Amino acid sequence: MAGIPVAQQVNGKTLKRLRSHCNKVHPEQIFVLGDLFHSRQGMVAEIATAWSKFLEEMDAKVTLIVGNHDRIVLKSVFNMNYIIQFL
Repeated sequence: MAGIPVAQQVNGKTLKRLRSHCNKVHPEQIFVLGDLFHSRQGMVAEIATAWSKFLEEMDAKVTLIVGNHDRIVLKSVFNMNYIIQFL
């Protein structure tokens, strides 16, 4: 997709659904299974702000299993844990 970010409306709807589900089940941990951030070009301010806000609101420990497209987060600061294993 040439680094084109996910549309903010799609990202917003996804976070809203995830927030709603977390409010119902109160998880202790959330695992995000890679390729959350597509590329350096895809890490736009709206995406970073939305995810930072979501992570601040969660009582759960959030872990990103870093996918090959998530390498951008290695230079970003998000309040989550990272599992990094590149083959």
